[in-house]
Amino acid sequence: MPPRIRVSQLAHPPALMPPPSTSLDSPHIRYSPADGNCLYHTLAYQHNTISHTGNEPITHEDLRIELAQFVHDHPHLWMHGLTLAEHIQSDYQMSTYAYFHHMMTGNEWGGLIELMAYVIRYHTQIHIYSRLKDHLQHETSIKSTNPRHTFTFW
Repeated sequence: MPPRIRVSQLAHPPALMPPPSTSLDSPHIRYSPADGNCLYHTLAYQHNTISHTGNEPITHEDLRIELAQFVHDHPHLWMHGLTLAEHIQSDYQMSTYAYFHHMMTGNEWGGLIELMAYVIRYHTQIHIYSRLKDHLQHETSIKSTNPRHTFTFW
């Protein structure tokens, strides 16, 4: 089982957290740089904890490229009632091709589209929670057809 992680950084609220059934006081804390790649750092770390030994660890840079390429190559995959291309058009008002180039340059923040691409590509599910004063509130879940792994973010 991968370690439970809580990621926090200077510019953002914490990004990862243990499942709500576990204590909020005992997550493994791992800080991620606030460099525009926080989602990629976090996903790469989680990905590397579940990868089989012998596989080369994936870097956040490699994961950024891989997910951008995956979205570019699979714009017609369905997720949450829309294709990836429709999500991109709705959220960013750009084509999949333009979005691909946008995400490949600089340190653009990853978001829901990259999470959806990761879930589809790696057969995972991700649960996203908001931390309120004394409890967690479930916001959304992103799930592939037959998930092999589960990550919990907050």
